[in-house]
Amino acid sequence: MKRGKLDVAPALCELWIWLTFHFSYVRKMLLVRAANMALIVSTPSMASVVAFLVYAGSGHQLTPAIIFSSLTWFQLLRLPLMMLRRLLNCGTMLAVR
Repeated sequence: MKRGKLDVAPALCELWIWLTFHFSYVRKMLLVRAANMALIVSTPSMASVVAFLVYAGSGHQLTPAIIFSSLTWFQLLRLPLMMLRRLLNCGTMLAVR
């Protein structure tokens, strides 16, 4: 397609190639971020479940006092575990850029 002395088709092709590359990069970055956010949310719960399984599997008896006090400690550890995952999320964002 020509408009005067300027050929528009090569410019549009270059723009299309650049946009395709850019959108694939953004999509990849958003997928990595979504996976990291899923891990941020699920890490504290997985840690408490694994701890209870290891404790019960090692032959100890689970009583309500042990369970509720452990849940309190895991609730206190929830924020540092979430911040650790956020730190790793920021690290991956920097590595992708």
